[in-house]
Formats: sequence, structure tokens, C-alpha cells
Amino acid sequence: IKYYKTRFSDSVIISFLVLVNPIFVYSVWGFMTENYFLFFCLLALYFVFGFNSGVNEKANFIFCNLFIVTAYLARQLGLVISLAFIFNLIWTRKYKYAFFQSLIFMALLYYHFFIFPKGSEAFENKFVFSNLLYIRYISSMFYVILIYLSALLLPLFSIVVVRFLRSGTRRRGISVSILALSVVVFMTFYFKNIGWIGERLYYLNYTVNVNGFFPENLHGLKPIAESVGVFYPILDKLSKFFGVLAVVYIFNILRRKDKRENNPGLSISLPILLIYSLMLVISVRVYDRYLVPLFPIALLTVLPRNINLKGWERSLILVFTLIIGFYSYNYSADYIITNNHVWTKANEISKTEGVSKNDIVTTVAWDYVYPQSKNIIYKFTYDDPSKQTYSKNYQLRIAEPYRLIL
Repeated sequence: IKYYKTRFSDSVIISFLVLVNPIFVYSVWGFMTENYFLFFCLLALYFVFGFNSGVNEKANFIFCNLFIVTAYLARQLGLVISLAFIFNLIWTRKYKYAFFQSLIFMALLYYHFFIFPKGSEAFENKFVFSNLLYIRYISSMFYVILIYLSALLLPLFSIVVVRFLRSGTRRRGISVSILALSVVVFMTFYFKNIGWIGERLYYLNYTVNVNGFFPENLHGLKPIAESVGVFYPILDKLSKFFGVLAVVYIFNILRRKDKRENNPGLSISLPILLIYSLMLVISVRVYDRYLVPLFPIALLTVLPRNINLKGWERSLILVFTLIIGFYSYNYSADYIITNNHVWTKANEISKTEGVSKNDIVTTVAWDYVYPQSKNIIYKFTYDDPSKQTYSKNYQLRIAEPYRLIL
């Protein structure tokens, strides 16, 4: 609000796009570290904006690094913010501060590799630097990240793109649109299906897919709503088209000084986007929840100063927010009610039938608290019990009121 000079009401409406994001919503129920990292990351960015404004540079520099270190302690990807801040300082020609920030970054690297405790769960990923040699792999990963960002920030992407196309001649608008369509068609054939990455939305596994929130939490194949055959292909195609156009829009900003000055967050948000995405490229495995911090960063990247939303633009964001909010609510209801039912029923079975909790297979969390024994008696599953090998099976049936999923 302060540095983008955006009306308070517009800021609230735009922020809804992150609030109702299904990947973010699941991370709330799943108690993921992404939310803690995101909080400290945004605090660090607030002081970066303060620093870039030229007011209280020393204080803003100190507080920014304080929250960068805190973000790092939440997730080691906090190193990305520190490195991106160096590029921001070079971009804004603050070379003295860039030197000190480089020292801070190297100190964090030293701590990371030589002091930070390296327990078995300290790092979620190892790095595969050989991935950098495969252009097709890199382009596919960046393309998937772009689709996710565009799909869940679609109204904002479409608004800035439409404004960009209207600001030029009709000929330029047609040329840019044809270029975007050509890239989408090319990537349709060039896109590489990378093991854990699917061929269509949702491309990445783990948190959200057409079956709901974290369907692997319970055994068996979870039912899918019939209407997914319409909703996801449309969202997929729109997100690809407007995602590519948004990239063209950003390139247009970069080549014009007056446009760069109209986007106060570009000098820090764009380096974070690129470096963070590159880190995902060299990761052994990428889950969709790793993208949570990128949604507000992408929002700040494309958001211009004084956006002043028009009536139809506000309506577009609000309608999209209601749809995705309803979508996230139903996924949340399904996830919470199903897990609550499973735990309640499993405890009831254990108490009434005298079955050890270690002999019951339910959710991932249950199996973690009560490790499976070799004598499994009950298994909670979505599959047909007659096809299971255990002596007793409890088939889960999805109640229709909680399956109102697009």
C-alpha cells in the first residue's frame, strides 16, 4: 500500500488472491514451514522497499537482514532473499551496501555449510547441478512454475496484460498475442514430462490435485468429481496464454526506464523469482507447496504503481476469489472432516475391539504416531475392501455435501 501507492480497498481485493490460494490454504492445515518462511520473507521485503525509497537506509538495511536471517532459520531458502538483495542493490547502484550484503551472504553460506546442524531431516532436498546442463528440463520447470503462478493469480495477470496490450497499437497487440499462442503451442510439444511432474494441471504432486488436499494421506484411489473434465483444461489453457503474455509484459518493463520506475518491487521481486525457480530446477524433487512464497512475489513483480482498479477489474478479481475460495473451502472441509472421521473411528475400533493402534493403518500422521506392526488388522482405504488382503478393512465413502468440488 505504502510503496505501490495503491488504494487500500484495491490492496485488500488483490491480497485475497493469495489468501484463498488452495496451496496456501492447505499449508495452513498442514502446518508447513512455508508459511513461517513467507511471513519473514515479506517482512524482509517491506524493509527492502523502505531501503529503496531512500528513507532511513541504514535502519532498513539492518532490519531487512534481521528478517532475512530469521527467514533462513525457518527455511534455508532464505539464502535466496539475501542473494536477490545483492542484485537489488547493484540494480539501484547502492554499491557500498551491495559489498556489505555480499559479506552477509557469504557469512550465511559459511554457517549453512559448516555450522548448521545436518540432521537427517535438516534438508528437504539435495541439489542436482547436472540439471543445469539440460535446457529442455530447465524450460519445462520454469514453464510449470509460470503456469501455477498464472493459474492462481489469473485475474491480476489478465488485467495487467490487457492494459499492456491496450497501451500500444492494435498491430502490436495482435503480434504479441500471436507470439504468446506460438510459445504455448511450441511448449505443448517441447514440454518434458519430468517423472514427478504430470502432463496437465495439476502438474506437481503432494499438496493439491484433482482429488483434493494431500490425497496420498489415505490409502486407495480417492474419487474425483465428474466436472473436473471441464474446469481444469480451461484454467490450464488460460493460465498458459496469460502467463506467457505476462512474461512479455515484464520484458517490456525491463527495456524501458520509465516503466521500471513505475514498478517499485521489480528490482527485488524479479531476482527472487528467478533465483528461487533456479533452486527448484536443481532440486532432487519439487512439490507444489514449495511454490507458496512465489505467489505474493509474482504479484509484486507484475503489480504497477497506482493500479487503481476499474469496476470490471474489481469484479473480475472478486468473482475469481469467490470461485477459488469456494474451491479451497470444499477441499478444506473434505480434508478436515475425512481426517477427523478416520481418527475418531480408528480410536473407537481400538477401544471397543481391543485392537492395538499399531495394528490399524489410517493416515500418514496416525502411522507416524503409531508405527505399523507386522500384524495389521484394520486398514482405512478408499478402495473396494474385497480386493484388500488384510483381515478387516474400513472403506471410506465420501459424503456428497463435502464433494462440491469443481
